[in-house]
Amino acid sequence: MLSEEQLQHFKQRLTEIKEEAEEEMERHHDGYENGEYSKDNTGDISSIQDHPADSGTEMHEQSKEQTLFDTARERYLAAVDGLEKIEKGTYGKSEISGKDIPVERLEAMPTARIRVDEEE
Repeated sequence: MLSEEQLQHFKQRLTEIKEEAEEEMERHHDGYENGEYSKDNTGDISSIQDHPADSGTEMHEQSKEQTLFDTARERYLAAVDGLEKIEKGTYGKSEISGKDIPVERLEAMPTARIRVDEEE
């Protein structure tokens, strides 16, 4: 069981992860409207493509931005989940067995939901 001091430490770490993820999501969300890439942000005056390679590059950039946004969103949601668990008094407990997650694992991964030996 985690001490009050340890819980405060992890609450601060999770808050930092949440805030960093929010900033990343905002940065990678620019150019997206309702979850879709806005074609107006390509800088093109016309909707006619100059070269097929330009289209491929644009699609690659859109895909990359969406992946970065999704990754940041996953970290955000995991941090929010961890903060809610602290409030409920269930932080640091495995979602599978209910056993304590070792502090070393929580230090390495504050958003851990299960023990290493339960991952398979």
